[in-house]
Amino acid sequence: MDIQVRKLAEGDDLTQVSRLIYETDNYIFPHFFGQSTTSAKEILPFMIEADTIYNKNNIYIALLDNQIIAVIVIVPSPISINLGAFIDSFEKANVMIDESFQKVMMEYFIPMEALPEGYYIANLCVDELYRGKGVGSAMLDLILEEIDKEKDVYLDCLTDNARAISVYEAHDFEKLFEFSGFTGLPYYKMIRRASRAQIEAGNLEE
Repeated sequence: MDIQVRKLAEGDDLTQVSRLIYETDNYIFPHFFGQSTTSAKEILPFMIEADTIYNKNNIYIALLDNQIIAVIVIVPSPISINLGAFIDSFEKANVMIDESFQKVMMEYFIPMEALPEGYYIANLCVDELYRGKGVGSAMLDLILEEIDKEKDVYLDCLTDNARAISVYEAHDFEKLFEFSGFTGLPYYKMIRRASRAQIEAGNLEE
């Protein structure tokens, strides 16, 4: 497939981007946005324009025939979670904030602030019609070339998601440890360690 991978830009279909972000986690986002994509499609466009981890500067998309078929959210860390920006996005979308919102913020988003310096892949989703065709792998190839190779990259992946783990390991990610995620399900914390060659070259230049 002739796939174009680039950062999200003005005029892109935010409804499609929002749908794909929602579908990256069927265990967390139904608690945050509701049981359907409707609220996510209303709220996320405001988050994309605000100081949230879903800011447009953190989003890459894959296009096929000018249609968005995949999305990755990669955030420089350490991360500062702007609670006010999240709340403001819900209010602008006229969506009520409830106890589930508070729980997700405190148990899912706020812990991201503990990440060390590097990058965190918060979301990766390929449209169901294009899964298993190398789209996610192609996106990772480009993104991992663009970012600062002297910094580690982190992500969380369900332990039973064998396909995703295989793709990440093919891109030099390794499992750090297993932990219980927001819904009690087991996840791996994974890391792609900084390129030692890049670090050593940088030290020599100094």
